[in-house]
Amino acid sequence: MPSMESIARGRIAALTLAFCATPYVGLRLYLALEMHEVAATAAIPDTWILSGLFLLGVLMPTFGVVWILRRVLKDRLQFQLGGLLQVYLTLVLLFASSFAIAQASSIEPSFSGMPILWTIDEPVDLQVHVTRLHDIFLDSLYLSVITITTVGYGDLVPMSYLARFLTAVEGLAGIGFVGIALGHYFSVCLHARTSDRRSR
Repeated sequence: MPSMESIARGRIAALTLAFCATPYVGLRLYLALEMHEVAATAAIPDTWILSGLFLLGVLMPTFGVVWILRRVLKDRLQFQLGGLLQVYLTLVLLFASSFAIAQASSIEPSFSGMPILWTIDEPVDLQVHVTRLHDIFLDSLYLSVITITTVGYGDLVPMSYLARFLTAVEGLAGIGFVGIALGHYFSVCLHARTSDRRSR
């Protein structure tokens, strides 16, 4: 039977992952309800909409990541691979959301190789915008995976200062996460070995 701690961690992880989906859902609703119902040409969402999506889709999940990571690292008796994988997956989705918001926040591309969601004086076509939005989020997810694993193929390149900052932070987070995971693993092994010696 799962412990109350693992149930709580699972709920926090599910809530955190749901928050990571907020930018996609918010932009999709903006396209369907706001822009294509009211406007005659494509228009970038207001700054307050993009800021709200960033707050809900990037900053809120960060608190979940920190909470789960603190709980996992506090337990020195057992290596919790599941909790570490939850944190790693959430980091990938968190940065993918931030990359997509950066790309959708301007008519200038934040990343070369990714489609641009908005073009000036473009006629409104919901299907075209939805297809571009899907492509942006899929490319953002791909970019997040290759950045956090520090592979970096070079097919998607950050161009704006915000995009460069976000990819640099994710690369450092990927390297740091591996160090934290290995440190936790060896700490659990050392604690178990010390406990065995004392019991003899």
